[in-house]
Amino acid sequence: MRKGLEWLLSIQRHQYKGYPGFFNSNNREDPSTMRSTYYGEFGPGCTIFYQTTYAVHLFHIFGFDSNERVQTTINSFLQFWRPDWCGTWCAINVLRILIEHPLSKESEQVETGLRYLAERQTKRGTWKQFPFYHTFHAISRSQNSLARRQVETAFPSVVKRQNKNGSWGRKEPEIETFLALDALKNVNNL
Repeated sequence: MRKGLEWLLSIQRHQYKGYPGFFNSNNREDPSTMRSTYYGEFGPGCTIFYQTTYAVHLFHIFGFDSNERVQTTINSFLQFWRPDWCGTWCAINVLRILIEHPLSKESEQVETGLRYLAERQTKRGTWKQFPFYHTFHAISRSQNSLARRQVETAFPSVVKRQNKNGSWGRKEPEIETFLALDALKNVNNL
């Protein structure tokens, strides 16, 4: 396992506009955008941010939060990320990582991102222009009071969206059910 994680760290050699610590694969015909990536915890977006957020999440799961190279990536995000940067998928993927990582979870960027989402949350609990399940899942990981209020506002919508068979979602019920259940678990653990 460690050897696999070390290999992953060894391919962390890309920069984004001069900021170090990113993963990117150019082994695709159109490497700028990930397309069929709804089946996962992170949604489709720019390849460099999709791959980097998944890699940082993997390092987090295996206890590599204090690794210098992982922290370089988080520090790079902290220097340039804004919630209105790139597209909604890139924004929610990066916010999710910033919420999750100990170095950034209480940062001004997370606070700004949560305020940005709060301004877009509807009375029904959804977020204008943001994917419901991925957004609910991302903010469920935060202990921030602004995130807690958004989760509470979204909760009736989560209940209402559950299908009769117990699943969530229509297009990707497997992943949307995972996102809903994991988010509910996160909320109950806080």
